[in-house]
Amino acid sequence: MTKSKPQSDEPIKQWIAVAPESCELGAAKSSEDACPIFHSLPHPKTGEASLFLFSADCKTVCELVKFSEEPGSWFVGETVQKDGSLYLLTPVDPVFLLIPFLVTAAAANTRYSLLDQVVESSD
Repeated sequence: MTKSKPQSDEPIKQWIAVAPESCELGAAKSSEDACPIFHSLPHPKTGEASLFLFSADCKTVCELVKFSEEPGSWFVGETVQKDGSLYLLTPVDPVFLLIPFLVTAAAANTRYSLLDQVVESSD
């Protein structure tokens, strides 16, 4: 019996992530179930784009932080993943995500604005 070749010669890319139980990272079990969603939003401290994970039930928001140290790799099953990065999902209070938008609105000297206008992003 001959062993079949994989369809692609490229290795499967996998990442190691540490997340709280409240952020389920698995796929939806059925079409009615919602999956967690990643959004790129301005970071509350720096204003630079960062990734945030909104849980499927919309009760938890986590910031995605990448820790990388060279050289590094992971053993996953019977494979070696060249990217030795570790991804951490840390819970964040959603109110902090409004800070960059409020700072921008204050700089524009708009005292009375609708919330939809304040959180509108140019990105």
